[in-house]
Amino acid sequence: MKQKWVLTTVWSAALVLGLSGGMALATDNIDPGDSGAQYAWGENTGWLNAEPGGDGGPGVFVEDDGVSGYLWSENTGWVSLSCGNNSTCGTTDYGVTNTVAGILAGYAWSENVGWISFSCSSTNVCATRNYGVTIDPNTGEFSGRAWSENTGWISFRNTNGGASYGVTTSWPGGGGGVLFCDVNNDGQIDRTDIMAIFAARNTPASGPNDPRDSDGDGTITVNDGRQCVLECTNFRCAP
Repeated sequence: MKQKWVLTTVWSAALVLGLSGGMALATDNIDPGDSGAQYAWGENTGWLNAEPGGDGGPGVFVEDDGVSGYLWSENTGWVSLSCGNNSTCGTTDYGVTNTVAGILAGYAWSENVGWISFSCSSTNVCATRNYGVTIDPNTGEFSGRAWSENTGWISFRNTNGGASYGVTTSWPGGGGGVLFCDVNNDGQIDRTDIMAIFAARNTPASGPNDPRDSDGDGTITVNDGRQCVLECTNFRCAP
């Protein structure tokens, strides 16, 4: 059974604060198999959740050239993976990059932790400290470790004894890619997705693969909702 994030007082407060602070709550393409494949582990920070709001976001979104969205830790708060999340690239340009081979690099940012490096190549220390995070393009499974000068290692997969955990994405072969209009990534388009699209109307899309932005114009509008109604899997968009 998939581990779903419980909307505790802590999470609810964080969501309210994020909205009031102008934080863009992006969709995610994490844990396509609903198996709980959404957790990384920080040696000094504890669990980091790549799908803290359940299917459809907010969370981590993987694309061919980068990773956007957020990780969430009960102990240290939000980790932003791209300055594009809240349009701060003009003043502080950062982000986690990706390649078609699934090799990540660059930096994430946490107000409580500071910079988090996803590859030793970002800090030019590979000769003495060889690390990095990768994604298997065939399975979508994350592996490897990121590094924070303030809190140490963050591991994205462990199957070698102790607690087994890991993060998996639908990019590009781990779950069939992005199905536009399928906001909660459950493999079908229904009224749950349509309601989520209308609830986000007149807000910016999280990126070119935001399933809520069916016409790809960069903004979630009523037209996206209307178009997605025509794409519903079942009669009258029944779940």
